[in-house]
Amino acid sequence: MRHEKLHTASVLGCGAAGRLWASRFLASGWEVVLFDPDPARSEALLEALSAAHPGGRVSVVGAISAAVGQASWIQDCVPDRLTLKRTLYQRVQGHCREDALVCSSSKGFKLEQIRRCATRPRQILKVTLCEQTLSPKVEASASADPALMARAEELLRWAEPLPAHV
Repeated sequence: MRHEKLHTASVLGCGAAGRLWASRFLASGWEVVLFDPDPARSEALLEALSAAHPGGRVSVVGAISAAVGQASWIQDCVPDRLTLKRTLYQRVQGHCREDALVCSSSKGFKLEQIRRCATRPRQILKVTLCEQTLSPKVEASASADPALMARAEELLRWAEPLPAHV
């Protein structure tokens, strides 16, 4: 069942994790905007997603500001390097809406580590994909904005399961 309102997800990083998250959003009827500093990676992912999700709305942009400006959900899929993630979040928060969900699926770092140096640390949430079902789950955090956590959980509640071939 697809949600009636079209949401926009920004996927930052177009490797394996970016592919999973972009597929998840497209399967749920979201518009997806891809950004990767390597244009060849984002174009390759665009081509793969367009073939796998006909009719899905997916596009590539060349700047973080263009990727996150209108996104309601921003998914970090960059490599797990702490300085890279902190720099990314500073740039993202300089251009995203204050009510956007800025989500990390980092396995190597705790949320508090990633949030250091962020302009709006409570805006950053940790959302992981279950290994077996690829279902996303918002990790509880006492320091997160409760309204944003509730919104993330609501948006994920109606998300369709990913096809097994992704």
